[in-house]
Amino acid sequence: GGRCRPDTEPHAVRCCADVNGPACSPPLPGISDITTNSVDSDGDCRADPETTCYTTGSLASGEGDNLKYYGDRNYVMTDIPDFLVGMNYVRTANDDKRADENDLEFLCFNVDDDATIYVLYDSRANSLPGWLAANYLDRHEAAAIHTDTNMADGFEIYYRETPPGRVCMGGNGNLGAGSNYI
Repeated sequence: GGRCRPDTEPHAVRCCADVNGPACSPPLPGISDITTNSVDSDGDCRADPETTCYTTGSLASGEGDNLKYYGDRNYVMTDIPDFLVGMNYVRTANDDKRADENDLEFLCFNVDDDATIYVLYDSRANSLPGWLAANYLDRHEAAAIHTDTNMADGFEIYYRETPPGRVCMGGNGNLGAGSNYI
């Protein structure tokens, strides 16, 4: 299964549980085939293909981790809940903070296993986009405190469970959010 990897010995398999016992965490679902209807109209998505808009990353926090969670800004996570540390994520573009919430294929990607999809949404918003309100549950905790000083309360965390396959989300909407979702 996904928790095992080939060992250096031919045909031998080492499983996480063999090495770490009950402390073994299951592997995180992979993210692939990202598509978006975003247009980098002002050309400020980073040129670095690893950290540009709509690429994948792994969540971490702190200046030392240098996690730039938008592909068009230099904001860095400074505090995230433990359950999000190490999660795979899609680096969005903050310039898309007013993208049409009714464009239900604004951001799409594939997950290769059962997954919990988390959306970190601007806590300043007056309301939620319809796709987020209808399909995601609120964890009722603020998270992802960061270096964007205009958003002192960080992001609110929403989630849903999904089977392997294609996941699509609408745009951020024009609902009072000053930043795009992650």
